Amino acid sequence: SKYLTNSNKFIKEIKNGVLMFGGSGEMYSYTSSTVPWRSYKDKIKEISIDEDITSIGDYAFYGLNITEVEIPEGVRKIGTYAFANCTSLSEVVIRKGVNIIDTNAFANCKSLKNVYYYSPQNVK
Repeated sequence: SKYLTNSNKFIKEIKNGVLMFGGSGEMYSYTSSTVPWRSYKDKIKEISIDEDITSIGDYAFYGLNITEVEIPEGVRKIGTYAFANCTSLSEVVIRKGVNIIDTNAFANCKSLKNVYYYSPQNVK
């Protein structure tokens, strides 16, 4: 399955259980009911985010069945509820580019045990 955003800015593909994001700039923000890959959430086991993406949108990965995620250094912001309700998520690696983690970005991630945060100078 392939998804293209309205402006063709990002290519999103689900392949072998991996949701892949390519492109550059800020991801779109969604609500829990408007995430385009919502109907595939049980098939997605992993996500891959391009280094050139600068912001993870609100609700971008809401409720996915992923166990770990690495936020690349190019990302500056993690949106509201971006990973909320990812109840199997147990490990998060946040590279040093991130300086804004919005409210409830990781809300209700019941299995979250390890967060590795390589902090930049100015965190909001």
